[in-house]
Amino acid sequence: PVSHIRFLWLGLTQITLPAFFAAATYTWNYFPWTEGWVLSHCWSLALEEQFYLIWPVCVAFLSRRTTFLLALGIIFLSPVSRVVTYLAIPSQRGHTGITTVR
Repeated sequence: PVSHIRFLWLGLTQITLPAFFAAATYTWNYFPWTEGWVLSHCWSLALEEQFYLIWPVCVAFLSRRTTFLLALGIIFLSPVSRVVTYLAIPSQRGHTGITTVR
């Protein structure tokens, strides 16, 4: 009905061209200026799609040991990179998921 169309139209008016580009190319996490609740779920989709594109290539072209060490490194370095990003790049604080450090 008309109410659904109106709701959809109100949501689309909040989508900017950079936000649409970031969502369409699964690069939302690389564009810190992308805002808006309509496409805010795209950061999660971007991370998943990047994983599904990159990880099989690593498994196919790297040895088992190297793949294991890479996965282990990512697991241990991910929390460190979040804290470093929070402290070194204050403008990214809203994009790292960390809002306060105690």
